[in-house]
Amino acid sequence: HSALVNIGYAMTNNFSVEGLFTWVNQRRKISQLDNVDLDQTSGIGDAVVLLKYNFKNALGKNSEVGLGLGSKIPLGSTTKTNSQGIILNADLQPGSNAWDIIYWSSFSKRFNFRPSFNMSSRIIYRSTGTNNSYFGDSSYKFGNEFQAFLNFSDQFIFLKTIINPNISVKYREANQDKIGGFNLDNTGGHWVSIIPNFSINLASNLIFSISNFFI
Repeated sequence: HSALVNIGYAMTNNFSVEGLFTWVNQRRKISQLDNVDLDQTSGIGDAVVLLKYNFKNALGKNSEVGLGLGSKIPLGSTTKTNSQGIILNADLQPGSNAWDIIYWSSFSKRFNFRPSFNMSSRIIYRSTGTNNSYFGDSSYKFGNEFQAFLNFSDQFIFLKTIINPNISVKYREANQDKIGGFNLDNTGGHWVSIIPNFSINLASNLIFSISNFFI
């Protein structure tokens, strides 16, 4: 579970900076017969700072291309313990104790035949750093991660109300984590998600939105 705060500031019409700050609750529940083992941690997670530059009409009229470069800042704790005082594994810690490099790009296009229809995509690559003080004398590296989004949205008027259907397809690939330089089993993988979204303008300053995930 996580709570996210996203802050952005546009320094010019094309150049902006964004910050993403998190609070994280990590849980792992293992049930065996009549026994339930629950480990969980909570706290401030790592943050992300991203610089973006936007190129208007780079691929024709009504198009935008954005490029970004940033870093994940290791603000979160990596020394949380369980009820017996034993330090928990990396996947249950709020933070990573490693600096990551983040590469970001986006594309959007509106078409003359229907100006309200918008197609957009987003590609993110995260090159992860290494926590060299994992359990004191070992190292842990989360796998590098690639994410690609393809999104289609439109806008209609129904009973004098604006409705906005939207559907996104997400592909995510993560390399295996490494501990002490060796691949860690049961980590990494490939995922494809379909994310439909529907929103309706209830008033000039009030929008109701609902979405779901299909994996």
